[in-house]
Amino acid sequence: MRDERFSSNESVMRHNIHAVICAPMTLYEGNEAALYVAGDDPGISFTEQELELVAAMADQMGLALAHISSKLRRREYMLSAIRMLLKAADVTVPGILGKNERMAGYMRAIGRALHLGPGQLEKLQLAGMLHNYADMVGHPMERSAEDKVADTVD
Repeated sequence: MRDERFSSNESVMRHNIHAVICAPMTLYEGNEAALYVAGDDPGISFTEQELELVAAMADQMGLALAHISSKLRRREYMLSAIRMLLKAADVTVPGILGKNERMAGYMRAIGRALHLGPGQLEKLQLAGMLHNYADMVGHPMERSAEDKVADTVD
């Protein structure tokens, strides 16, 4: 099937495009992208099956992009919560926030030097940010004998 609307378009002519499928990638926020497939053989047009295949691929790609976007938002939320925890701890233990952020940076640098993957680097960063959490909140093993006795009396 030949569509004359494309014959006057310079880009279409320059790239010798004779058939096009454009399928929306529907994310849960709405249509944000499209999968564009072009054919340059003038004797071949796309079939209904190919249209359905491209539409299904666009749906799957949209779901994958939505999942990645959601995962990135959750990650940012978690990191924000950890930073807020560190800021709160910094009130009682001055300097803890800067120390933990520096440690996280050192651990990421070591991980990069060891050619670790992104997931492992993220775990190292989190470990660095929380490496002395027990010092920030007071570890139960470090309680005084009086505190332990008071717990048994209550």
